[in-house]
Amino acid sequence: MKEKEEREREMEQPESMLTILGYRNPILKKTSSKINFVDDEMKKLIEDMSYTMLAKKGIGLAAAQVGLNKRFFVFVSDFEAFDSGEEIEINVAINPQILSREGEIIEYEGCLSYPDHVAQVKRAIKTKTRYYDINMNKIEEEYTGLAARVFQHELDHLDGILFIDRMEADSLKHVDELKKDEEDEEQVTEPI
Repeated sequence: MKEKEEREREMEQPESMLTILGYRNPILKKTSSKINFVDDEMKKLIEDMSYTMLAKKGIGLAAAQVGLNKRFFVFVSDFEAFDSGEEIEINVAINPQILSREGEIIEYEGCLSYPDHVAQVKRAIKTKTRYYDINMNKIEEEYTGLAARVFQHELDHLDGILFIDRMEADSLKHVDELKKDEEDEEQVTEPI
């Protein structure tokens, strides 16, 4: 009985902020290990990762980015909730796979492990995916646009690949530089 009460108290504690590894950390270059089961410790970790991701204004966070060699990530797939003020639904993808990819697009993307920087990366526009949720239920889902990009980016982390490994040549920019470029473009295209 005492153990059950202790576990319940632990589960009620607020989420903890985790440290996100920087892009030079060698842990980020390792391939993550498959997960066979989800226990209470992992569920707590998923909560902490979700909290950390949102606190850092991210839309995806892989276990490797917090120093764990485990094959899962948390991510957001419905981005309208950010603007609407609705509760943001966090997905967890355990042992994720991409079954198929369609189309290609080059767009800027960033990474919590390389803060304040973005680079142009070529990604599939649409992905068909398979993964397991927090209850180890098999999920097959198609993602398009930004959700497909996030899924591909986070899956890369599990394979030891960073977005800067895939970036288009000379496209890495500080976000302030990108904002300035966008402002300059707006001034040129605004009617006189």
